[in-house]
Amino acid sequence: PDDVRASALDFTVDGVTLGKVVPSIAERLCSTEVETSGPIFEVQQNKLTLTKAAGSSFESRTQAVALVMDKLREEGFVNGWR
Repeated sequence: PDDVRASALDFTVDGVTLGKVVPSIAERLCSTEVETSGPIFEVQQNKLTLTKAAGSSFESRTQAVALVMDKLREEGFVNGWR
């Protein structure tokens, strides 16, 4: 729906927009902390992005995001993968 599309935040990494995220999902991602590093996601300038805790390499970012997704799956928030 148009109202969902209009409210969606850009998900950006290094200034490149990778997709869109609805605000409620962005909020959940930002509030999910992993034990080793704290929050991996943050909203800056109305865009969802990765924190410095995610690192700067492809590998470190992939691992950091995977930790968040694993935690959300354990909590029952994410119930499937594509």
